[in-house]
Amino acid sequence: HKRKRVSRMPSDVSDKRYDPGAAAPAQRRDPDEEVTFDDALMRIGIGRGQYFSIATMCLLWMGEGMQMFICFYLPKAFYDEWGTPVDDVAWVDGSMFAGVFFGALVGGHCGDAYGRRPTLLFFTGISVVTGILCWFTTSFMFLVTIRFLVGFGAGGFAPSSLSTTLEACPSP
Repeated sequence: HKRKRVSRMPSDVSDKRYDPGAAAPAQRRDPDEEVTFDDALMRIGIGRGQYFSIATMCLLWMGEGMQMFICFYLPKAFYDEWGTPVDDVAWVDGSMFAGVFFGALVGGHCGDAYGRRPTLLFFTGISVVTGILCWFTTSFMFLVTIRFLVGFGAGGFAPSSLSTTLEACPSP
């Protein structure tokens, strides 16, 4: 036969109505009660997995930010290395930010269709490989193309990384 559940009366019942059937916060949930993902995260709290996810995403965001920041140093370097007019350097910056735009469009859909982690790995790989290829460019048009792909990788990385981090952490 079943044991009856005994409820404890809260110590501060002066302003609150006491419901003997209500579960106290420290008690376990009813197995038939529906638990949402957010409820489970709030109950568990933040742990090593969430800290690892946040730290990994922050490192990747810093790397992507450095890819964007390098645009400030390009005009002088291009003029010194290739004699490229400063006005032409705008094509490199513009192609990279066009890549960010198209990468964000594609990356969002890929994250939904194929999963966040494969999308993160794919677009991070594109960004890393094309970022390294920038060192070995020998022509201006090849650099414009490579910088577009760097932006494409950075843009595709953004939606999935933000979603992954926000989904893994409990809300305040």
